[in-house]
Amino acid sequence: MDSFSFIIIVILGILVLLTRKFADSFEFKKKLYLADLYIEKGNHMEAIKYLEDMRKRTPEDIEVLLYLGELYNHKKMYVRALKCYNKLMELSHPDNDHNRLLLHRRMSKVYKKLNLQDKYFIENLKLIELDPNNIDALYDISLFFIGQSEYDKAINYLEKIRRFNPDHSESIFMLSLCYQTKGWLKEAADNLEKLYIKDKKDWRPRYFLGYIRKDQQNPEAIKVFEEAIELMDDQEYISKSSIAAAVAAIDMNMVDVAVNILNKRMSEIDIEDKYRKDILYDLGWAYFFKGEVEAALSNWEEVTRLDMNFQHISEIMNPSVNTDFDEMERIFKIYSSNVQPPTAREYLNFKTNYDLDQLEQELGIWKQRMVRIAKERGVYIGPVKTARVMATLSKVKFKNIAHKLISSIGYVIEKEIVFKNGVDFIAYKKSAKKADKVFFRIRNITDVVSQEVLQQFVKEAKEKSVKGMTFIACGKYSKKAKEFAENYKVKLFDERVLTNLLTKIADKE
Repeated sequence: MDSFSFIIIVILGILVLLTRKFADSFEFKKKLYLADLYIEKGNHMEAIKYLEDMRKRTPEDIEVLLYLGELYNHKKMYVRALKCYNKLMELSHPDNDHNRLLLHRRMSKVYKKLNLQDKYFIENLKLIELDPNNIDALYDISLFFIGQSEYDKAINYLEKIRRFNPDHSESIFMLSLCYQTKGWLKEAADNLEKLYIKDKKDWRPRYFLGYIRKDQQNPEAIKVFEEAIELMDDQEYISKSSIAAAVAAIDMNMVDVAVNILNKRMSEIDIEDKYRKDILYDLGWAYFFKGEVEAALSNWEEVTRLDMNFQHISEIMNPSVNTDFDEMERIFKIYSSNVQPPTAREYLNFKTNYDLDQLEQELGIWKQRMVRIAKERGVYIGPVKTARVMATLSKVKFKNIAHKLISSIGYVIEKEIVFKNGVDFIAYKKSAKKADKVFFRIRNITDVVSQEVLQQFVKEAKEKSVKGMTFIACGKYSKKAKEFAENYKVKLFDERVLTNLLTKIADKE
């Protein structure tokens, strides 16, 4: 074979390979397009069929795995969804915090749907490792601890959310329930009152606040219970609220109010209602303290027919007891003190029973694995002690370090805005008035900061109506930038100052 023939054969071989590769690529894009089309039309199982065929050809294609994971999740095929998410996690770069955050969040939700609370807890802890300020994960972890009746731990997480987002209603509500369960009634009432004022359509703060007002012998208890009833759909809670309101009214000698509340509820429930005997029992007390003993005994006799062992019923049906007003009053006081709200755990109806030490051990193994993978891929995993290192971090890690930085200089963050070259914060000094806000900009590039960059910063700060401005750079400032900052009272942190602060933060940790 001459050299010319050999060259022709090689060229033809390359052309065949390229043609096949192009055909495969075209076929792949065609199937992805068809899968997209089926998803758009709602024919998810047909889309899954195409995507699974594509996965056999390209098992590590991120787009295909993501499509499949989301479709399996949507179709409640959770085990298959988890397999896709786990594969995506393996393929994800250890420094790509954004992708890993999304995947941990997806996986935590799937574990929750599968009722695998230990796995659900672990995924949320992994989220916190990546993003300590992730409110969704902090909230989910607090619920897990409530399910364990570990109220102090739950309170720590809920209070952390409040520091990041003072208006997060669900965490404020659960925090108030934890306080109430622990008997910290002042703290509970303060939080419930905030929600009471903030949301006119939420029955929950009214219902739980009613119990605190009841124990305080405050007539407002009846008002807030009745407001809660008006907003409720749940028949069980309507009965509970009616009973609590009536007991509060009897306790404060407002027996006519109690009779009206209970008779109204009696007219709304059927004969098989599980709260019927409770309402009849309370009606008996209302009539007794109203002086209508015959009516009281009539209601209590009905209770006896329904449940011979109901609270104190055998005692109060005894003529030697029900003719002794002081003794009857004593029995009612005992009963009244036992009419209490559900605990935070009971309200959630969310019980967990796991070995927390074992879960922490599992988390430790995961951390070691991630450190090993990061080292293998050449990702920096040491402490962030210099401005230059901070500038190389992913957006999520940069934001987390920035949070620590602002806290370390004595400020409370009210709002954060992540942008291409860093993160902005509006914050106020812990020791100053909340109105004395400062606009911070922390830039993640090491270039020299020019006057033009600061001019833009000042312009944006004026739009935000703040009292102070601070610019933090991972590099240095030009001479004109420094002069401009002095004229416009912009506080500057350069690479040297930032490095000193980062070193102090890292050493404390």
